[in-house]
Amino acid sequence: MKNFKYLIVVIILGWIFVSCQEQYYPETSINAQQYVVEGYIEARENPLPAYVILTQSFPFFDSISTNSFEESFIKGAVVEVNDGDSTIVLSEVCLSNLPDQFKVIVAGFLGLDIDQVTADLCIYVDLFYELQYEAGRQYDLEIDINGDQITGTTTIPEFIPLTDFRWEAPTDMENDSMVQLWAKMIDPPTVDYYRYKTGTFGREMTSLPFSVVNDLFFDDSEFEFPLDRAMYLDEEFDINTIGFYTRGDTVRIDWMVIDEAHFNFWNTLEFNNANQGPFSSYTIVDYNLEGAIGIWGGYAVSDYELIVPE
Repeated sequence: MKNFKYLIVVIILGWIFVSCQEQYYPETSINAQQYVVEGYIEARENPLPAYVILTQSFPFFDSISTNSFEESFIKGAVVEVNDGDSTIVLSEVCLSNLPDQFKVIVAGFLGLDIDQVTADLCIYVDLFYELQYEAGRQYDLEIDINGDQITGTTTIPEFIPLTDFRWEAPTDMENDSMVQLWAKMIDPPTVDYYRYKTGTFGREMTSLPFSVVNDLFFDDSEFEFPLDRAMYLDEEFDINTIGFYTRGDTVRIDWMVIDEAHFNFWNTLEFNNANQGPFSSYTIVDYNLEGAIGIWGGYAVSDYELIVPE
């Protein structure tokens, strides 16, 4: 009887809580198609060329065929980037127009296995490095798709390096082949935003579910923090070893400084991806584009290569 009374109380409290919540209906249309932009420009010792991937979303109730993936890529657009000194038209590059050896390079650039790609994918690239790839610059993006206009702006901040690394073997782990990586940096007296990716030898760089951070809690100070190893999708999840590195591995790190709008994009996107399910909160992903969803983002990057001690 006592347990039954507790149950009644819980049900009543739950009903009160739910009934007090104001429903939120996002302004969207399940039948609308939107342009989707993913574009980046970076400043580092040997930067990748600036590129833009331009696709179109599908209405929610559309049927998806084997050709849908290829059909989502938009061809024939005019994509321009202004770096403050000049305006450069990015070259449209499609797999069907490339020799076989270059197809492998482009597919790897997109993170795809060329043996499994049957679609004629197209991207827009600064093939001849005509843009100035420099920290401190602003880059304005303009896209024309049959008269539809898309615009966006990003900056490449000044780079803030990592200054030191150390390895630490957790004392509470039975497996002594795993170690934690700690990194140190000196954060300047400005508002700064960071992102990083890691990879081990022979594998592509990837990021953690939460790959960005601002300096809210360590502004204008020397700061040491764990630099966790990102997981690959084909790895078995183990809560006891997540984030740790294996002794003897070669570790690659991309340490990036980004601007506020770029940070807000990744912060909201990753929060949204990590909060799925019927009881999750609705998260609106921040974009820095007009006329499309997605991101046009700048990076100041340096890569580090470390050997995990035996």
